[in-house]
Amino acid sequence: MKLKGSSIVALLLLILATAGFHADLLEFLRRRFTQTPPEIALVFPTQGWLPLEESLLRFNISQMKTPRGEAPFEDYCLQVSLTDAKGNFHQETLEWENHTATWALPELPPGKFTLTAMLLEKGREDQGPLQTLQRQMTALPPHPPAPGETRLDALGRTLVDGTPFLPIGLFISNFHEENDWELFLDSDFNCFMPYDSPGLRLPGDAARGLPPLESAKAVLDALQPYGKKLIFSLKGLHDIPFTREEGKNFQRAYGGADFAETTQRIVDALGGHPAMLAWYINDEVPLQDVKAVEERRLQVNQRDPRHPTWGVLCDYAEAPFFAIAQDVMGVDPYPILRKSPSDQKRCVEAMDAVERSGQPCWSVPQIFSYGIYKARKDPEVYHRFLVPTLEQERGLVLYQAIRGAKGFILYSFKDLKRPYQEEYLKPFGGTREEFLKRWEETKTLATLLKELAPWILSETPRQILPLETEEGEAAAALFQNAQGTPMVLLANIGPEDPQGTLTLPPELPPMKARYGHAVEISPGTWQFSGEDIWGELLLPQE
Repeated sequence: MKLKGSSIVALLLLILATAGFHADLLEFLRRRFTQTPPEIALVFPTQGWLPLEESLLRFNISQMKTPRGEAPFEDYCLQVSLTDAKGNFHQETLEWENHTATWALPELPPGKFTLTAMLLEKGREDQGPLQTLQRQMTALPPHPPAPGETRLDALGRTLVDGTPFLPIGLFISNFHEENDWELFLDSDFNCFMPYDSPGLRLPGDAARGLPPLESAKAVLDALQPYGKKLIFSLKGLHDIPFTREEGKNFQRAYGGADFAETTQRIVDALGGHPAMLAWYINDEVPLQDVKAVEERRLQVNQRDPRHPTWGVLCDYAEAPFFAIAQDVMGVDPYPILRKSPSDQKRCVEAMDAVERSGQPCWSVPQIFSYGIYKARKDPEVYHRFLVPTLEQERGLVLYQAIRGAKGFILYSFKDLKRPYQEEYLKPFGGTREEFLKRWEETKTLATLLKELAPWILSETPRQILPLETEEGEAAAALFQNAQGTPMVLLANIGPEDPQGTLTLPPELPPMKARYGHAVEISPGTWQFSGEDIWGELLLPQE
């Protein structure tokens, strides 16, 4: 008997499973070497709400790349149906445009409905759907938002209290070190994601002996007067090997018979607070456990539709398949290692994955040195890795903005601080003064993003600009704010010096460069240069 390639792979997987190979490896091999059907996700609206002022549904289709490449999505169609709150049945068959399909809905009444989407292979529709997606949703008319209510609009922007909001955030451990709390407040960072959410507390609260939920509420209460927001981590509350031990820490802190009940207790207690921004539910969970994350996402959406879920991924081939499991996509490309000059190839891969996911993105730019992690056993290893410069960090942020990120949560404060803490890496002799210098540089990134927010959040779509380069790679985009004022962002991919030119659209006014990487060589034509990772900003001359 002659076996086909897919049959051989299936037989090999069966043999490996029988031999006791780890499930993670088997799932990886299955997805890499078998031609599975594409998978679909609803990417707008998020959180189970359908705002009737944006009455559309947007779907995404993804497939793991195999040695034969992706299947052509034009071979598939999507049949979508719903019965609205008044009992009227609506159905549409959608075609894929690249990886996206959109249904501009007829006028719907407010109320709950069930959405069903079926992926069909053209010419074989009678064989039934390859995949069926169902979502319970609520159609909402325009309404005054509840205090702190957060959602994503059809442009991928975050709306807080109905107003566009650019998350400019920082991964931290906790809030309870006195000096750190003051540093956080005296910055343009507007949100924080504490990894130690099971032990969340303010400086001095340990002595007060508050129960964990009361302690977490106290943090929210303290952030509120300063206009700061909290992204609460639920990332450990999946009953899977990858997170189970961390989930037990949440259970011990917040109670609950199982992880689902623990999640419910936290979300019900904190979800109504106006200082809440989002729920962090995925920290690089492997793809074979995506259904566990999806289950938690749907639970959180049901208990608290006022705040989105966000997750971060590092395997960019897998990232689009997590569109079913979180409302906002996060990617964490950390390209600055030990080589100089560095490059942003990893960031290109990450933002390509975001595009394939069809989701809004809060990216995670790097501000730490890998030496922090490599030096745990041998402190001398620390010096073999680069400490990112402000110019590199700015290049990372601006490139991710060029590629469409609409939130930036920097990673991470604890790793920024550790080299200067004697108890962690004493042989390095770091000082508080050195740390504060690094912190001041990091704060300038938050201030820059605050300045750029009106352009990044504009309703006018950004326009990717063509570049001419002799060697190397770079990227540029034109933005316009609500008043029509233009802004151009330019970023080097690296590591080479691209030695290129950028010709601006003729309707733009005279511009000026801020950081010295671009020079106007003739009206509207700019020459840019510089090795490594860097970013440039062009604004109209005053």
